Amino acid sequence: MIFGGLWGYVAWGSYFLWDAKVVWSVIIWFFYATCLHLDYWPEAKRFKPPMAILGFIILLMTYVGTSFLIGSSHSFR
Repeated sequence: MIFGGLWGYVAWGSYFLWDAKVVWSVIIWFFYATCLHLDYWPEAKRFKPPMAILGFIILLMTYVGTSFLIGSSHSFR
């Protein structure tokens, strides 16, 4: 993510753009990083199954929502 921001600054003149695909990619990255860190917190392991379902919904929104439903400069249309 750091090198992506640096590349974006060189390519577009900004570290981060408020494009739907970029925003949802950051959301899913932080979500799965949180899921990985739940393994180190024993009391939170009971939240893993619901988090997996929520993660799949976020994954679908990231791909289907930003590709076909929400306009984006990164759309696959």
